[in-house]
Amino acid sequence: MADTPQKTRVLIVDDDAPSRQIVAKDLSNYDWVEVCGTVSGARQLLGAASALKPDLIFLDIELDDQSALDFIPRLKTVVPQDCKIVFYTTYNKYLMQALRMEAFDFLLKPYDTSELELIMNRYRMAVSGKRQATDPAERLSSSLIIPGAPAGISVTTITNDRMILFPKDIVFFRYDTDRKLWEVVLNTLQHIILKRNTTADTILKYGPQFVRTHKSYIVNVAYISMISGNECRLVPPYHDLSPIKISKVYRAQLLDLFYDL
Repeated sequence: MADTPQKTRVLIVDDDAPSRQIVAKDLSNYDWVEVCGTVSGARQLLGAASALKPDLIFLDIELDDQSALDFIPRLKTVVPQDCKIVFYTTYNKYLMQALRMEAFDFLLKPYDTSELELIMNRYRMAVSGKRQATDPAERLSSSLIIPGAPAGISVTTITNDRMILFPKDIVFFRYDTDRKLWEVVLNTLQHIILKRNTTADTILKYGPQFVRTHKSYIVNVAYISMISGNECRLVPPYHDLSPIKISKVYRAQLLDLFYDL
């Protein structure tokens, strides 16, 4: 009989009990995840992390007894070497400091379940060692490399940092209507929040492969495998992500570009 795959052990750290419960409940939807513990503060965390040996930690930054950023060096001495940390906080002011501390990802409260889905899929792909975006890259290398299209594009993040991204690495852009900002989702499943004055018109100028499908979505057409009704599905390994919505007003343009591939 085949061995049962080992589940990913997750530790949740948050001084707010309802927040711990929400994350634990949402993680219960992943059959390959086990929430091995929840704690409320820094003093409890080090002991729990040492005893439970989690694979992944959801860590609130502002705890009642201490800032989580102050004890990350100590935490890394008691967890497995490949344990990854997702900082989970209400404040995006900590984003750059968290990234400098080699956080795996960053989740802003309150979050949408699709944001958690991106992080969990990205984690699973990272630990599996799978090569990312093979098929889309091959498609882009042929039919979607259009003369005059930029090799790289410059974007500005919500923390006012400049980044160079390559169109072939971008799966889609998504607009958060609550926060009124766009984010870009890469083929590593990393998501980058863009500055607040980023507009759909600006994004569409990044390259001819980007097409608007909905008021909340701009997609790299190379990553689309199928259009069905008011949804489009993405190529593997991104097909498990939430379907991309299609509005009637954008459907004709999307079909024209998709069937021209």
